Amino acid sequence: MAKYLFFLLFFFYSNVFADCIKNNNENIKDILFLDVKIDKSKKFFKKLTKPLIAKVKNQPIDIYKKRHKAIVTIFFKDSSICKYDSKIRVNGDLTDHIEMIDGFPIPSLNINLLNGNILGITKFKLFRPRTRYYSNEIFVTTFLNELNYLSPKTFYIDVSIGNRKVKYIFQESLKKELLERNNLIEGPILESKEDFSNRYLQLSRISNFEWIKENNNKLLLSIKSLKNLNRHLIYSYKFRVSRNEDEILKMYKIDDPIFSEINSFDSIMYALGAQHGLSYDDRRFYYDNINSKLIPIYYDGMSKILSIINYNSYEGIYENFNLERWKKIEPLFLDYHNNYKRSKRDRYANAALTFSAFLGSSNAINQIIKIDKSKLLSNLKNNGMNELSMKELNLLLDEIYQRLKFINKYDFKKIKVDDITSQPYLSFYENMNLKDNVKLYFLVEHPNENKIYDLNLVEICDYKLENCNKTTLNNENIKNILEQKSFNDDYMIFTAMTKKEYISTKIFLDEKPLLQKYKLVKLDNSLSFYHNHNINFTFDLKSKKLDLIFENNNGRVIFFNSIIDGWNIHADNSEKVLIDKFDNIDNLTGCINIVDSKLNNTILKIKNLNCEDSLNIIRSTGFIKKIHIFDSFSDGLDIDFSSISIDSLEILNSKNDCADFSFGNYFINNSFLHNCGDKAISVGEKSKMIIKNLNVENSYYGVASKDSSHINIKSLDMNKLSICASAYNKKQEFSYASIEIDQFRCKNYKNKVISDKFSKIKINHEL
Repeated sequence: MAKYLFFLLFFFYSNVFADCIKNNNENIKDILFLDVKIDKSKKFFKKLTKPLIAKVKNQPIDIYKKRHKAIVTIFFKDSSICKYDSKIRVNGDLTDHIEMIDGFPIPSLNINLLNGNILGITKFKLFRPRTRYYSNEIFVTTFLNELNYLSPKTFYIDVSIGNRKVKYIFQESLKKELLERNNLIEGPILESKEDFSNRYLQLSRISNFEWIKENNNKLLLSIKSLKNLNRHLIYSYKFRVSRNEDEILKMYKIDDPIFSEINSFDSIMYALGAQHGLSYDDRRFYYDNINSKLIPIYYDGMSKILSIINYNSYEGIYENFNLERWKKIEPLFLDYHNNYKRSKRDRYANAALTFSAFLGSSNAINQIIKIDKSKLLSNLKNNGMNELSMKELNLLLDEIYQRLKFINKYDFKKIKVDDITSQPYLSFYENMNLKDNVKLYFLVEHPNENKIYDLNLVEICDYKLENCNKTTLNNENIKNILEQKSFNDDYMIFTAMTKKEYISTKIFLDEKPLLQKYKLVKLDNSLSFYHNHNINFTFDLKSKKLDLIFENNNGRVIFFNSIIDGWNIHADNSEKVLIDKFDNIDNLTGCINIVDSKLNNTILKIKNLNCEDSLNIIRSTGFIKKIHIFDSFSDGLDIDFSSISIDSLEILNSKNDCADFSFGNYFINNSFLHNCGDKAISVGEKSKMIIKNLNVENSYYGVASKDSSHINIKSLDMNKLSICASAYNKKQEFSYASIEIDQFRCKNYKNKVISDKFSKIKINHEL
């Protein structure tokens, strides 16, 4: 049965590039232009002209949010093409995103490719350049990427649409591809709900619900992240009303550890004049589960930093004379205590400095000093800013540096926040102009104390809490709640907390941050680990030996930000009973997790662990002398976002993959993999792997390379397999894969090699 399932999947995956006469596309400069052909285009464009004919400035365009079928074709400079099915809609909230060009309405677009990708991106936006101040958006996103902040890939691109060829700004959507490019595991992305039709206190929503995949642990983690942000939005509302402010983080408890990553980001945003991206509506965050932090993501900064080099941000051209004052980047407004006296327009156009930006200014200054100017200039040109010179770049960087110094020298006195107001929707209903259909949705505590919430129930109340009732949820309801989308006649506001917490204003986290919840053990100055209460251990500092004893299947260990040098680590599960299903406790896939660490001459011997991965290594580097893993419930070894060399790899009896590698560079000297339920060696997600000697017995697959990955094997010896070697594209955001084998021996197999249309397997010498 598994064999036939594979061929069915293989047939499907091999058609990902069925209409693509090019096997890879990874360089912006290779693209000539995009062509967008919309189904029933006459009707589509006719509807777009109506608000423009009415001449109502910045009219909401919610009625144009329906998705339409379209074909997106990439034309490359080498004459090759790729043609993909897609779903598109008009992007933006107001009519400024629709531009009349030669009497024809050209809109900003939100595009979801249904097959294939553009530069590894499957969901993206095409902005009319004027809506993002033209090249300012290119500069800001590229600059932030250079400083390692989360910022979407953004560049100019020519597009043919409606028989017009126009220039757009291409920007990837804030989805998993952005996270993975920044070496982050997929997790919740949060934003505040935008609704221009009312003045309600909007709370946060999950913008990437698809990551949850009906997994209760991911669902709970998403709820936890929403609660973390919502409690600050609720606490800060009185302050925001009294001060008439818009920015999320001019708020209660800015020193909360969950926001520890924002200070430098905020400081850089002010230095760029991109404060618009710090507004209540435009803040975006990724929730980092291991560090229990909200990491900021750049979105919609509306900077005019290029005015420093006489760039007209309203026309997208360089001027030969001095710009008018209103076209220039605004000078920083630092007198925060008197900010409320300014006009609403001034506060919106040039937000006053936040305490978070002041705190982050010293670190931001150091980042600017260390920036690689040549690399930055090259990337800016690659993204379409071809006219920019090194002289002009130096002027821009000096302006950013001076603005940061100005922030850093300011004697900022932290604002005293008034006491928290209970029930803000009741207390401030006049400010919000609440209507009777506004309903607050609360979590319901689970009667079983081992569970936090009953995920099948929600308590619905009016904003006065006078009428409440509990309602059973289905999967679609849960999705709508996390996305803050009403699924009945209510105007729903999901609080991500219980009614009791909301009333008391004591909105505590359900549990401590992950690393605080676990016990910390320091073995020496450079090595420590965290563990939950299901772990016992012994160690010997002189011999550098650590024994981890898992009392049961719920044990978890994390080596975080450590140097594991010369240590011999053994792990065993004393329960010895395989479970029918496993649970990713604390959203950790590994029983043993090594994260952001360095390894040298390390030995790891692991037995009987019942997790999705017995050993999971993330964002780590170094040399491992031995990895021996026996009797794993699912995967034996899983390594992501790393650069690792392994001298000896032995894995026996894994119910799923024996060893899985992704997003990195890997080397294995000698390996023996026996009795793997699925793949002996699986290499995916843009990885490179070199193996000197690989021996595989009694497994379904021998070696598999997939999704833009490449494996080079010097000597391969396999016996008793269904498939010896396979190379294919599986995930839409990646492309072909390859394997090259110098010496190949495979006995007792059903299929020797299998590859899709573009993937390749090269065997130099078969024994």
